[in-house]
Amino acid sequence: MKEPDIPFTDTVQKILRKANQLARQYDSGAVSTEHVLLAFFDVPCLPGTVLRNQGISREKVEQTLQELLGDKFFSPSPAPDGGRGKLPLSPLLDLILRESRDLALDQGQNRTSTAELFTVMVQEPDCLASFVFRVLNADTTELIDHMLHAMGDNRYPLEEVLAESSQKGYGGTDNIAQFTRDLTDLAARGRLDPVFGREKELRRVIQILSRKTKNIGRDAAGTGVSTRAVIFFVGSAI
Repeated sequence: MKEPDIPFTDTVQKILRKANQLARQYDSGAVSTEHVLLAFFDVPCLPGTVLRNQGISREKVEQTLQELLGDKFFSPSPAPDGGRGKLPLSPLLDLILRESRDLALDQGQNRTSTAELFTVMVQEPDCLASFVFRVLNADTTELIDHMLHAMGDNRYPLEEVLAESSQKGYGGTDNIAQFTRDLTDLAARGRLDPVFGREKELRRVIQILSRKTKNIGRDAAGTGVSTRAVIFFVGSAI
């Protein structure tokens, strides 16, 4: 029998509304993890406090996103309706929200809080927000530990579930599965964030990979183009 969905806390709902507003200001086609990450700083919440205490500012996140996505993403302008029109969620963000609810259910909670949302986002290696943390040399395990510490006595249910999940994550995994990711499979399951405006780089990468010799791509992405984004685009195209 399928577990019932549980509602988000008021704070999570405010974060999602702010993320939607940011997505519209940046002329994005969908609300993605990078918008939620920025919203953590704009809405008073536990993740925003944790990030600031660890020296991760909104300005650093914006700068990193601009380097990864190019100038096109960062030309914010007021939306004609004030940013209130609702955009669709990216497939990966939708999955993260569902997994956040599952994490809350595993703890016996009746609502999904920012703690679950932040934990799932940080632990999802394929989302852009998690990649930003890695670029900023932020230890994601330490981020979660600091969040748990800030939660005080409320941390114990989440701490217990995470400890059980960690134990289940070891054993029986071969090196390929442990250290690599099947991008084609992730794309088929809608777990890659959408990439726009990279058709030229995509065609060039596919051309190089299709050669019988000298088929190892190097420096395929030009200035302002995220190599990771191109790789994700190739996985989606295949």
